[in-house]
Amino acid sequence: FNMGSWSKSVEVLSAARSDYRLLPELEQRSLFDIARANVHLERKAEAIRNLRALLELHSVPEHEREAARTLLDTLLPPVKKKHKKGGSE
Repeated sequence: FNMGSWSKSVEVLSAARSDYRLLPELEQRSLFDIARANVHLERKAEAIRNLRALLELHSVPEHEREAARTLLDTLLPPVKKKHKKGGSE
């Protein structure tokens, strides 16, 4: 795939989602595929939104949910540990 192919993928999948009522399995797959394409297009924020939308769906099988979580974890910044101010007294 080249950048044009990834852009076309996002365009086609997004059009399908907005123009048709998709079966739940196709809705889930399209969100994941759009997220993957957005990663390749360096559209990190959009990919994160797609993955979060996917994870909000109730009918996502656990193996697909885990794949979405894994991809999302690679996109999110690491969680900073909170330190208490001041020393230990």
